[in-house]
Amino acid sequence: MVDRMCRIFFAGCLCLGSVVQTALAESPVWTVSNGENTIYLAGTLHVLKAEDFPLPAQFKQAYQSSDDVYFEVDLVQFNSDDVQSQLSSRVAWNDGTTLEDVLSPPVLQRLQAQLDNYGIPLGMIAHYKPGPAAITVSMLEMQRLGMSEAGVEDHVMQWVSTDDRDVFGLETAEKQISFLLEMGGSTPDDIIGFTIDDLSGLEEQVDILRTAWRSGDVDEIDQSILHDMRSAYPKIYQQLIVERNNNWIPELKALLADSDTEMVLVGIGHLAGPDSLLKLLAAQGYRIRQLK
Repeated sequence: MVDRMCRIFFAGCLCLGSVVQTALAESPVWTVSNGENTIYLAGTLHVLKAEDFPLPAQFKQAYQSSDDVYFEVDLVQFNSDDVQSQLSSRVAWNDGTTLEDVLSPPVLQRLQAQLDNYGIPLGMIAHYKPGPAAITVSMLEMQRLGMSEAGVEDHVMQWVSTDDRDVFGLETAEKQISFLLEMGGSTPDDIIGFTIDDLSGLEEQVDILRTAWRSGDVDEIDQSILHDMRSAYPKIYQQLIVERNNNWIPELKALLADSDTEMVLVGIGHLAGPDSLLKLLAAQGYRIRQLK
């Protein structure tokens, strides 16, 4: 449950010398190549509806063509009892601090009103740090809207369980735990405010999001989700998207320097907008092609 709660929240100007093919958006999977070496970059949703299955065929195509699989974090390690126990023990403050101490009264009232929609008292998450509190509220709303099925990553892990492909992560379990726990720590009003703002229109956006994801329409993802985040909550956008994308680029370049073929799965938001992995790789001369 803790693992699901964490990954639910982690829902890319072309440059000279690069080629980006996105005019015919037909899948959320791209190839990135530098000549002979290739990786598959696949955009995911961390939770889905039952009708979203089967996954687009391009996921299986990429998987079958790859030697190894990379997720945002190594899911085998992240799902281990040791890591889950560590995460559970660090979700809440242990010094008596509560959300009432760190949130402004208006934001605290908005959080209480949101929790009222689910019949949950504020006291149940009062000791949670801002990041885990925001993730919990997101999880509750997603479940209310019927997005309660395991996401793309879990489905691909089922494939992994039947063969001998190795699993790796772009981030270590410790790094992702630290990120989750520190997210919004310096701006608690922002992370809670952004989450509630985002959820307030989510019911109308869910079908748009799912359709855009399935067709790999990164322009729609950018306009419907990231544009408002950049404008209203630039610090959160910097933390969630920009910093992590830039941290992942050296790892992706290293994968592109070897002869193996890897499938790399990241939340679709990391492939949309001006700071996306697709744009960053294209700017460095890699050839980007969307699978059809």
